[in-house]
Amino acid sequence: MSERTGDGNMERAISKHIATVKREELSPAVTMSARRELVWCIGTAIAGASAPGSAAVRDFATESGGRTESTILGFGDRAPAHMAGLANATYAKAHEYEDKIWIGNTHGYGVGMAVVPAALAVAERKGSVSGDALLTAIAVATDVHARLLAAPIDATFGKSGWNSAYLFSVFGATAAAAKIMELDAAATQNAMGLAYAQAAGNYQGQIEGVLGVRLQLGFAVRNGIMAADLAARGITGIQQFLTGRYALYPLYFGDKEVDLESVTAGLGTEYRGERLGFKGYPCGLVAHPAIDALRTLAGTYAPEDVVAVRVFGDEHMRIMTDPRDVRKNPRNFIDAQFSIPWALACVIVDGTVQLRHFEPPALGDQRYRALAQVVDVTLEGSRGSSCVELELRDGRTLRSIDVKVAHGHPDNPLSNAEIGEVFRDCLAFGPNSKAMAQAARLPELVFEGDSIPDTAELMELLRPA
Repeated sequence: MSERTGDGNMERAISKHIATVKREELSPAVTMSARRELVWCIGTAIAGASAPGSAAVRDFATESGGRTESTILGFGDRAPAHMAGLANATYAKAHEYEDKIWIGNTHGYGVGMAVVPAALAVAERKGSVSGDALLTAIAVATDVHARLLAAPIDATFGKSGWNSAYLFSVFGATAAAAKIMELDAAATQNAMGLAYAQAAGNYQGQIEGVLGVRLQLGFAVRNGIMAADLAARGITGIQQFLTGRYALYPLYFGDKEVDLESVTAGLGTEYRGERLGFKGYPCGLVAHPAIDALRTLAGTYAPEDVVAVRVFGDEHMRIMTDPRDVRKNPRNFIDAQFSIPWALACVIVDGTVQLRHFEPPALGDQRYRALAQVVDVTLEGSRGSSCVELELRDGRTLRSIDVKVAHGHPDNPLSNAEIGEVFRDCLAFGPNSKAMAQAARLPELVFEGDSIPDTAELMELLRPA
């Protein structure tokens, strides 16, 4: 990136965009994407509330004290908005089942997992925020978040230690909170500058397989809500938070190409949320084209006849292939979520990858573990697609088609009906599923009709009976 610093025009334009966009300016496609984002994030957060460590996060949020403002999904406890945001975002990331802004065809970063928990927590604290206002905040914050994270060119695992999934989430959360709070452009710019003061996120947790991986998202949402709250009280933040001499892009991506023009190109007329995808499987995104490729071979082999599996993909797969011994021998469900060998072993045995494949019974199943041992991955630079070869006991070799666009990519999207099915599966996976039967109506309430219920009605639906 060049040494020149910005003049603050980009930051002012973004802040004004957040503060001034109105519901009537958004197209039906943009608002439908926001509806899908809302349903998806709530469902996956409820499922994540049952993940290891989630009860401890709930206890931390409620025992920290403060006003009981916002609901912790899955449990029904209430906590200060920033702490509920921390818990709900952590849960939304827990099962690696989040939405994605795809970068090309082979990798991407979550956005709604940060935007929605922040918007819901602040809206519930504020009171009965209309469905239109909630969708507008989600759509605008998603647009800004996606623009910021897509500007660095190929700043991915293996090229940079920064993890954009978390690094940029504080900006999406801040934008959502500021919009719900109706901050003006100047206060919004202060909030975004305060968000920059807290921007962080790295890949080390994936390598070590620790529970703190998902908490990086929780921290980002907590910090984003706090940034908006402080700005509302007159605290000033960094004005040139993107382009100043020591701002986000020069400091974090100084050795990378950054497409600065793309950040504001089409601002107010093109909304990046229209390109939001939703994962077809609850595991690391870079494995999804390979999973789809392997599934095309269904019915042509028996699991017990597979003696070797060869995967061919591009460099982005490295996050789920290194370190090799850990990916072939996952120590816990976090290791398994980021393991291509594990994902393909599940497909060979069961034909798909589901939430159950990361639970203790599956992790101890020797069928999956034995097959993960025979999976090898060849990384071929910028290949842009994935295919799989199976070597069988009888000497045959089966080769899948090349898959460029995985199911869930915006060019191969999940339908609203499929998102509704995922929501209900997640609801059944949550810690209070029997007490939350009424929440099964949420997809229909959100997808159908000209508007959606206000936040008070939504949250009432999501509290355990």
